[in-house]
Amino acid sequence: MTEDRMIKYPAPVLRRLPMYHHFLVNLRDAGHQTISSTVIADHFNLENIIVRKDLALTGSVGKPKVGFEIGGLIRTIEEYLGWNKLNQSILVGCGHLGTALLGYEGFSRNGFRIVAAFDSDPALIGTEIRGKQVLPLDKLVNLCQRMHIEIGILTVPSTEAQRVAELMVMGGVKGIWNFAPAA
Repeated sequence: MTEDRMIKYPAPVLRRLPMYHHFLVNLRDAGHQTISSTVIADHFNLENIIVRKDLALTGSVGKPKVGFEIGGLIRTIEEYLGWNKLNQSILVGCGHLGTALLGYEGFSRNGFRIVAAFDSDPALIGTEIRGKQVLPLDKLVNLCQRMHIEIGILTVPSTEAQRVAELMVMGGVKGIWNFAPAA
C-alpha cells in the first residue's frame, strides 16, 4: 500500500477491507460467484452506503441487480491493499520465534517476503535457517539501503530492541513489527 493511500483514506476503511476480503474468500471457496454490497453490509452490520463507498475506493465496480463478481472483488481489494505485490522485509533475531517466523508461509500470502535474516550470535551467523542465510548485524544498514527494505521484523531480547530498531531506521526501514518482549 502506498503512503498516499494511507494518508488519503480513513483508517476505518483500511480496517474493514481485510474483513471483507476474508468474508469474500470464504464465499468464493464455498462456490459463490456474485455478491451484493447489501449482503456484505448485512453480514458486518454496516450501512450499505459505507460498504459501497469502501468498495468504490478500491476501483471495484458492481452491476445493477447482479452485484460484484466475487473473484474480481477479491483481486481489487488485494491490489488496493498491496497484497498482490510482495513487500521485501528483513528479520532480526533468529532464536525460536525468529526461526518460526522465517518459516511462516502466511507472510507471502499477504504480500510480505522475508529476504534476509540477521543475528548477533556467532554460532548462528553464516548458517541457513528456513532457506535464509543468517547475516551479521553489521551488514544490516547497508543491505536495507541497497534493497530499499521498508519493513523490519524484530525478535530480539528487550535489551537489544532499541539498538536494533535504530539500525533498521538508519537503513531506511519505515515500519517495524516488534515481537521483542517489553522491557
